[in-house]
Amino acid sequence: MKGRRVVYLVAGVFAVAGVLLLAGPAGAARQAHATAATNVACGDTITASITINGDLDCSAYTGPALTIDQPGVTLNLGGHTITGNSGGSSDTVVLADDTCAYGGQCNNETVTNGTITGGYDQIDFWGQNDTASNLTLTDAADIGVYLNYATNALVSGNTITGAGEEGIYGEYGSSNVIDSNVLKDDTYNVYFDYEQADTISNNNSSISGDDTSSYNFYDSESDLNTYTNNVTAGGRYGYYIDPGEDGSVTMTGNGARAAKHTSSETGSGFYIYEAYHWSYAAPYSVFSGNVATGNYIGYYDYYSAYALWLENTANYSGNIGFWFEEPSREQIIGNVSKYNGDSGFYLEDTYEGDNALAFANNQAWYNQDYGFYADYSQAGSNNTGSNTNSPLDCYDVSGCS
Repeated sequence: MKGRRVVYLVAGVFAVAGVLLLAGPAGAARQAHATAATNVACGDTITASITINGDLDCSAYTGPALTIDQPGVTLNLGGHTITGNSGGSSDTVVLADDTCAYGGQCNNETVTNGTITGGYDQIDFWGQNDTASNLTLTDAADIGVYLNYATNALVSGNTITGAGEEGIYGEYGSSNVIDSNVLKDDTYNVYFDYEQADTISNNNSSISGDDTSSYNFYDSESDLNTYTNNVTAGGRYGYYIDPGEDGSVTMTGNGARAAKHTSSETGSGFYIYEAYHWSYAAPYSVFSGNVATGNYIGYYDYYSAYALWLENTANYSGNIGFWFEEPSREQIIGNVSKYNGDSGFYLEDTYEGDNALAFANNQAWYNQDYGFYADYSQAGSNNTGSNTNSPLDCYDVSGCS
């Protein structure tokens, strides 16, 4: 890009540490030699792996603060801070990489070990096998980490807070891994759009205060994504999942608490919207071993088909523990719903023949309304309320006591 300088790290060990600046006008190419750490300036282009040796304030610089322009490059911030310009959409802090964005080969790029604050987008990845790790990203005007058509990216061990839109945003990519990050008070802590076969695991996501317009995990039109051992707190939704045509998602061992939106019936720990394959063929969605605690609604499942709900828990919801609306041939087995402000299980619009459910071995205890409620007769087996719900354990559900 016009006006950028280029930074080269010369291989080998030099006897004298330091930085040699080639004389020339502002904006001319610059060459840096260092044993361990290298100076950079706003607008530099990085063409080989470096560790920077000081903080960098680019809050008044228009355009990307730093650009990585070669495959296999690691930008190690050395524990330092880069401050970006939040003024416009071109003001990315670390861009990796615009010249290779459309079919180039600038892959295997890494940004690690430091802090980035401000900026519009803070890190933009476009290639394959890129990594953002061990970073603190704060107060992006738009996005913390942007995965744009990225594949096999790793976003791991970061703390991302206060982004104006998304903490992590992935679109039209695949096989990306989002692992062990702390995400807090972004409008969307994680937002996926048309992703495929991503792995989202071991992340801690929270929305503080009473912001019911914020989401912890929002996933739209993606297929075959897997969520494992994540935890959320606050926000309107813990997990809002609206799969694409393949219609399948796997969620195992996740937790959601304190998702709230009491002015409507949509805020929930787990909100699953139309998880079904367009042809009603495998693969199917699996929800297993998840825990929803203290949300407005624990689980809300709308118009899904052939999904397996196995041994999930909903406790202390302000409203309903498990709400299934127009489910089709789902298996709802071994789930537990206790101490909720309304019904433990609410089955809505299950009247059509192709909506037959396998509904068995569920427990609904100590709920302030029905344990099990169906607005049309629902067959089941070994579902138990144990005379603990008010006013009734089982309403229009057979095989229930």
